[in-house]
Amino acid sequence: MELIGTIVLAILAILGAALSKQLTDEFKSWTPWITNRLILRSISKLPEEYRERLEEEWRGDVEETPGEIGKLYKAAGFLIASRKIVPTREGEKILPPEQETSFSSSGFLPDRSNPGCIKGWGVVRLQESWHLVGLFPSKADADRKMQSLGEGYGVRYGSHRMGTDDFI
Repeated sequence: MELIGTIVLAILAILGAALSKQLTDEFKSWTPWITNRLILRSISKLPEEYRERLEEEWRGDVEETPGEIGKLYKAAGFLIASRKIVPTREGEKILPPEQETSFSSSGFLPDRSNPGCIKGWGVVRLQESWHLVGLFPSKADADRKMQSLGEGYGVRYGSHRMGTDDFI
């Protein structure tokens, strides 16, 4: 009787391992489709004026994220973020005129959690002392600027307080 129990347990262990491998492969196969659907749903929730730019940025951001679960997590975060982005009204300025500087605020999203700040892709010097070189509405523009500067610079997405070099 003990032998039969051991054989049944061994068969169940083999079936469990095979099923686990199959489920893992299925999850990995479905992840790109689910991620794409989350991004499309996120984009559909955005005001029309932001859709094209944010779709490009979000797809690039997901592509650079390692791991399948990380990609899903990032795409789900965009769905949450898309519900918080509101359109600017005609003629509305993101910042008061006294805070306008050489960094133009046009084309950037306001950072609703940090009044007086805008969100964008910053090019920063990473070596020696930290320095914000510029802020760009798209990652592609920031990447081009970083490449023109050479080694020691990086691109980060964050919030910039106009009129300062604050970038978080």
